[in-house]
Amino acid sequence: MEFLIVTEVALTQLKEALSTEKDAKVGIRVGMAGGGCSGLRWVLDTEDNPRETDFVQIIDEVKFYIDPMSAP
Repeated sequence: MEFLIVTEVALTQLKEALSTEKDAKVGIRVGMAGGGCSGLRWVLDTEDNPRETDFVQIIDEVKFYIDPMSAP
């Protein structure tokens, strides 16, 4: 199941940022946290491995880890 739509420009930027990471297995954690004007804010971070309950989406070789509470 696909949750994310990522533009080519964003994928290029993410690949460049991930290329500086030590481990090629690193992915992008996508989640929501409390805060911001609407009470929620998006959180993006690098993470070595997905958690057991994460949804994993791979777009053009970039791995995204999405926790179930942040998935639509």
